[in-house]
Formats: sequence, structure tokens, C-alpha cells
Amino acid sequence: HHSSDGSYVPFAFRREGKITFKHDEFTFEKDQDYFTIPKRNRRETVIPPYVDSMAQNVLMTSLCMPIFEKTQVVGVVGVDILLT
Repeated sequence: HHSSDGSYVPFAFRREGKITFKHDEFTFEKDQDYFTIPKRNRRETVIPPYVDSMAQNVLMTSLCMPIFEKTQVVGVVGVDILLT
């Protein structure tokens, strides 16, 4: 299942002790640090703490890693970690 721009953006989250996995029409900002930094640096990245307005304004960080096809970066995978 792909978003309207052709991206594959599955995501999972924990709420009230249960893990939910979704394939939505979720799109993402390809100019955000969690995507641009690991893609540009071609290595794993820890994003400095930030307040996520999409997640009830909680303080979090993201651990992100580029996905390679041979030598080309074709995507980024990551996990958000709640800091509060």
C-alpha cells in the first residue's frame, strides 16, 4: 500500500499497551531532519530532541537509518522514542 506520492510509509505505534500497525495514506515531509540527515550522511542518525505536535506535543527523539539498494539510498527507516 503506497501513499499518493508513491512512497511506502507503514508505521506502528503503542497506545494503552497495544501495538498498532498501519498502512495509511500517510505522507511525510521529505525535507524534515529524520529523512534528510540519514539520507545525506548515508548512515544512522539520532535526531536531537523535539516536540512532536502530531503526537500530543510530547518530547521525543528519532533514531533513523538509510535503506540502501546497492549503493543508492532508496529510503529511510526510523523509530521515535518518547522522552517524557
